[in-house]
Amino acid sequence: MNLFRFIPGYDTHIYYGGREPLFLILLAFTLTLAGTRFYTRMARVHGWGSVHIGGVHVHHLVHGVVLSLVAGGLAVGLGPRELWLAVLAIVFGAGAALVLDEFAMLLHLDDVY
Repeated sequence: MNLFRFIPGYDTHIYYGGREPLFLILLAFTLTLAGTRFYTRMARVHGWGSVHIGGVHVHHLVHGVVLSLVAGGLAVGLGPRELWLAVLAIVFGAGAALVLDEFAMLLHLDDVY
């Protein structure tokens, strides 16, 4: 897809080197993790609400697991189609960031907030 061809060296080292999906995973992961941390801090300061279903708080860990599993499964099922691979790499990276952001819950199986 060559999304960042305007960056010097991107064509040679990333795109033609076959590393664009990995780069997109890293980029989505970094931006999602930073955005999630920022939102979480702001939500605590300003008292913003969270997602609740039937009185149960749904942590973004759940969204991350679903995104990662769906993106990974579709990437395997669809094969190496350039556009889908780029989209799924972004979704997978974002999902992985959401999971990692609440890793303490996976480790202790308890609400750390």
